[in-house]
Amino acid sequence: MTDSLLQNIEEKVGNLLSEVQALRNEIVQVKQENIFLRSEQDNHAAKLQALISLLDVLNGGENNDSIAMESSCQTEDAVS
Repeated sequence: MTDSLLQNIEEKVGNLLSEVQALRNEIVQVKQENIFLRSEQDNHAAKLQALISLLDVLNGGENNDSIAMESSCQTEDAVS
C-alpha cells in the first residue's frame, strides 16, 4: 500500500513539474511576443507622428497661402 501511494505521489509531482515547465515556456513565449508588439507599437507611433507632422506642414502651408491671398486682395482693394 505504501509503495502504490508513493508511486501515485511521484506521478502527481511529475505531472506538476511538467505543467510548471510548460507554463515557464509559455511565459518566455509571451514575453517575446510582448517585446515584438512593443516594437511594432513604437514603429507605428513614429509613423503616426511623422504623418501628423506632415499634415501640420501641409495645413500650415494652406494657412500661409490663405493669408497671402487675403493680403493680396486687400492690397488690390486699397489700390483701386
